[in-house]
Amino acid sequence: MKLDSKGIGWLIAGVVICASSFPGKSVGDMLSTILIGLTFIAVYAMKQKFKPVGLGWFIAGGIFFAFTMDIVFEAAAGLFSRGSDDAGLLSSIMIGGALTFFFLLMFYHRNREVLHDVANGADYSESENGEFEFPFQEQVFKEDTVEVVNETVEQVQPDSANAAPDTDDEFIEIEVTDDDGK
Repeated sequence: MKLDSKGIGWLIAGVVICASSFPGKSVGDMLSTILIGLTFIAVYAMKQKFKPVGLGWFIAGGIFFAFTMDIVFEAAAGLFSRGSDDAGLLSSIMIGGALTFFFLLMFYHRNREVLHDVANGADYSESENGEFEFPFQEQVFKEDTVEVVNETVEQVQPDSANAAPDTDDEFIEIEVTDDDGK
């Protein structure tokens, strides 16, 4: 992927957010801030490949994922340092995980076909109809089609030595009879 000006603001915001995580209060705070920055960098990367629909769902899911991971890091640190587990943190993790899943699922449903095309190697080009193009597959399809058409034409063309003369004087006589044979 090359650096392009399309959606560059998302990339700048992501890099600034990632850079602002240092120095942090704890490793969990730093990592969750980096995850928020990576969410915006992912938006930039998506905008390079396709035009995402419902981008707010993705951003909300990414931010909820970052905050859920912050709570996970906090719970892990509390478990290892104090030896206690906080039931309130567990419920926060479950609620955050459920909201993250819901938001990212909504984004996936809005962009399902596009995401599948991109995963299969589609290159987005700004054509008039806004559809994806598969340049390699189209080229192979066209070559295969030309080969099949050429083979079919060769099979259909009769040999000139065995071909019957083409005259306009020949008529085919057809007898039409009714059900009685008359």
